[in-house]
Amino acid sequence: MNPAGTRKPWMVVGLLAVAFITAYVSMLFSFSAESTLELRFADETPPAPDYIIVQLDILEIDPVLRNVWVRLIPEPAGGLREDGRPVPTRALTLWLGGAQASFGNAPIEGRRATVYAAGQTMTPADIVDTLTNGSVGNFPFDHYRFNFRLSATTPDPAAPQGYRHLPVIIQATPDAGLAGFTFTGEVSRVDTEDAMTSDAVELDITVRRSPTTFRYTILLMTIAGALALGCTAVALVVAFDPRYFQPAFLPWMSATLFAIVGLRRILPGNPPFGSLPDFLVFMWAETLVGLALISLVINYLRRKPPPVP
Repeated sequence: MNPAGTRKPWMVVGLLAVAFITAYVSMLFSFSAESTLELRFADETPPAPDYIIVQLDILEIDPVLRNVWVRLIPEPAGGLREDGRPVPTRALTLWLGGAQASFGNAPIEGRRATVYAAGQTMTPADIVDTLTNGSVGNFPFDHYRFNFRLSATTPDPAAPQGYRHLPVIIQATPDAGLAGFTFTGEVSRVDTEDAMTSDAVELDITVRRSPTTFRYTILLMTIAGALALGCTAVALVVAFDPRYFQPAFLPWMSATLFAIVGLRRILPGNPPFGSLPDFLVFMWAETLVGLALISLVINYLRRKPPPVP
C-alpha cells in the first residue's frame, strides 16, 4: 500500500478548494468597488460663510441612445440654512448649463435658472445629458464622457450687479453609482462669458464598464469559443475516421448551435448586434459549430448501412 499515492488526489482537491474559496472571497470584497462614483477636485473650494451643497445621483445610462439621467439634490449650507430646517434663509437662484433639465414636467434645453424663495424647500432636479467620446459597438471596452455646469446667485443690493455668486460644492451620494458602470468625475471652477454663470462649477464625468461586466463578458466569450472548438475537433476526428461517429453527436451540436445564441443574448447591458464581441467570438463560433454539424450530417449520409443478418 502506498500512502503517498493515496494522499495525492486529496492534496489536489484541497488545493483546488483553497483556490476556489480565495477567488470567491476576493470577488465578494470587489463588490464594494463596483458601481462607484469617484470625484476629484481640481482646486480647493474657497471658504465662504454661505454656500450650496449639491448631491449627485446617477439614475440611468443608455449607451444606445447616448443619454444619461442624473438627479441633483441641492441643499443650503452655512449662513444660508435655517436652524433645524434644510431651507434657504433668503432667495437664491440655481443655474444649470450644458444639459437638459426637467423641473416638474417641463424639460428645457440649454441654461436653466431655478429660483427658490426664502423658506422654500429646494426640490431636486432631474437632468438629461448626452454621452460623448464613445461607441457602444466597442463593448465592453467602451467608455463615455458627459459634463455640465452649475452656479448659484443671490440678490444683493450692495453688489454692483445687484446679486452675488454663491460657492457650489458637488458631492456624490453613497449610492450615486449605477450597476454595471464605474464613474470618475473631475470638479473644477470655470469662468463663462455669461455674467450670471461666470463663477460656475463644471463637472466632467467619465463612464466605463464595471470590472464585473468586463470579466463576465470575457467569461461568456471564452465559453462560446471553447464550445465551438470542441465541436470542430469532434467533426475533424469523424471526418478522418468515420468509425468514431456517434449518433449523439448530432443533437449535441444542434443544441450547441442555439446555446451560443443564448450566451450572446445574456451579455451584460445587452449590446446591439454588430458589437465587438460578435466580431471577436460569437459569429466565428456560430460558423464553426454550423460547419461541424453539416460535416457530421454528410458523414452520416455517406455511412454504409450495417449488413443484413
